[in-house]
Amino acid sequence: GSVAFSRSKVGRWLDLKEGAFIDEQLLGVRCAKVRDEYMKRYYPNVQVIGQLAAADAETGLAEVVVMVEEGDKVLLKGYAFKGNDNVSDSDLKASFKQYSWWNPRNWVSSRLYDEQQFEEARESITALYRELGYLDVEVQGPEFEPYKEGSPHLCAVYTVNEGACYTVGDLKISGVTIFPEDKILEAAALESGANAGAPLSAASRRVRDYLTSRGYADAWVRTMVDTPPDSPGVANVTLQVSEGELITLRNIVINGNTRTKDKVVRREILVAPGDDADMVRIERSMNRIRNMNYFSEVRESLVPGDSDTVRDLVINVTEQRTGNFMIGAGFSTIDKVMGFAEISQNNFDLFNWPNFTGGGQKAHLGAEIGSERRTVEANWIEPWFLDRPLVLQVDAYRRQRDYDEFDDVRIGASVGLSYPVKVGRVGAKLTLEQVQLRHILFTRDMYSYANDDDFDIEDSDSKDYLKDDTPFNGAARLYWTYDSRNRPFVPTRGTEVTVFGEAAGSFLAGDYNLYRMGLSYRKWFEMPWSGGHVLSVRGRVETVDTYGNDDVVPIHERLYLGGGRTVRGFEYRKLGPKVSSDVMGKSWYAAGGQTMIYGTLEYTIPIVKALRFATFIDVGSLDSDSFALDTSDYGMSAGCGLRVDIPGFPIRLDFAKPIVKPDNTDEQTFIFWIGFE
Repeated sequence: GSVAFSRSKVGRWLDLKEGAFIDEQLLGVRCAKVRDEYMKRYYPNVQVIGQLAAADAETGLAEVVVMVEEGDKVLLKGYAFKGNDNVSDSDLKASFKQYSWWNPRNWVSSRLYDEQQFEEARESITALYRELGYLDVEVQGPEFEPYKEGSPHLCAVYTVNEGACYTVGDLKISGVTIFPEDKILEAAALESGANAGAPLSAASRRVRDYLTSRGYADAWVRTMVDTPPDSPGVANVTLQVSEGELITLRNIVINGNTRTKDKVVRREILVAPGDDADMVRIERSMNRIRNMNYFSEVRESLVPGDSDTVRDLVINVTEQRTGNFMIGAGFSTIDKVMGFAEISQNNFDLFNWPNFTGGGQKAHLGAEIGSERRTVEANWIEPWFLDRPLVLQVDAYRRQRDYDEFDDVRIGASVGLSYPVKVGRVGAKLTLEQVQLRHILFTRDMYSYANDDDFDIEDSDSKDYLKDDTPFNGAARLYWTYDSRNRPFVPTRGTEVTVFGEAAGSFLAGDYNLYRMGLSYRKWFEMPWSGGHVLSVRGRVETVDTYGNDDVVPIHERLYLGGGRTVRGFEYRKLGPKVSSDVMGKSWYAAGGQTMIYGTLEYTIPIVKALRFATFIDVGSLDSDSFALDTSDYGMSAGCGLRVDIPGFPIRLDFAKPIVKPDNTDEQTFIFWIGFE
């Protein structure tokens, strides 16, 4: 009976081989699989019946007949709602992961196709209404109606009886015997007149956290709602509390860490033997252990010890692969063609020969070779130096970057320490590097400037700022960082701030004396009206200048704007002061500046897992003097793009067009690059 699909395809769905064992139960399971495949392809009335003939007495073989009645193909083209006066159609559809035609998620989402999914959608609609305070809501359906007059396709119609939107009336606490009732009410933080939907669940959770954070690990809270008929729209709330008994921790036991040292796990645990069983701190500890990404599974339990009020915290973990090797090739608008190879170990142990794993350190060795960039670097991080939360980082590198004006080669090493403070983290970093400037296109004598005010360079002493040179650079940096992102990979909320100051000069055997300081800021806002929509704000301010006997900031230490990581829509490093060659025609080259400011506003919408749509606006300005800002000569652009969020290999594709374009500045409409901002 299979007409719409070939016998071979239906046979693959059935997955029965000649000579395989078969019985009525197995045949029923395979027929149900065929029915599911038909329904996924919008045959809602399909019938699949299997018949198993009696087995041959001699051979034991039985004939199987599968009959298919396909019915008509009916494509579900849309969803409609009746009676939803206070909640929009788009919000109701989003509750069961169906979206409006203009939403990028709709382009890749599949339609509902079976009774179970329609029932789950009805339950999702009901849950959404109750979160909004419609406690008496009733949702019926769906009924199926023609999508349009004369159309063979259908529209699923849900009928909603919203009822009243309730607010909180009286709030009472029952069952409390240990804690003062006013403290429980204070923890609930639920005011009379508040919405009686999601705030009720939040209040219950806060009360439970209040109790469990004080060692009452078995405490539970039940929310009881009474809607008196003489007070329409009012919900009197009673929080029934069971405090349980105070639990004390005896031992902390870690099982399953076959590679990772015990101390690496224990230093992430925020409670100790003898403490009260603070479940809030215990849960936070489990999240810290999970965030190390050393284990595929982390589970905790409180196991009774000598008595039920004295328990062991038992943590069971399952080790996972923490090393990584990558090799490949790629292309970006900045680096052009490139190949790369890297090996890393996120659970490294420098002193555990020959395995070198289990110590909680991080080690990385990588190389990139391309037409514009060649890099070899190694780094090692000890996050608990001297068994304190003191991060020690050591780096060694050779980096070469070819620009239009010159090639910049840096060979060096750095060592840094950072320590957490009450708010954020403070750190210091020492860098020593040999700089080589190669293939300088022109000397300064062959340049004319786009703007006579761009530079103030004395002719007698500063003609060599673009000559071939091999200066030695020694720099010391102090910084403060604050990071409240909910996750480091594609955050949806939180803040990231860095303030830094750096000095380089003869006090570190350097060949030039200069200092720089700056501030970078990022903020993420998760939009309340739709899951996964994120607005991010990014800004950076930086200035660099000389001190002592030096007058000119070297060209390779200047600041530059433009390109995929700063102001999109303009060529890499080409936004700002420029010079041109008097001997090779009017080709404009970036000369860099000493004060930079730029900002970005970006809005992202998830399409499917690991794929987001983005729209953005960038603005930036670069001034040739330190502590100066030229607001009359700035660049602004807007555009859209895609974000492919592959861990370790994120891809960014952007299309940007300038809105405000300074003179002699080249555009770059399409931007493709790998990595995060």
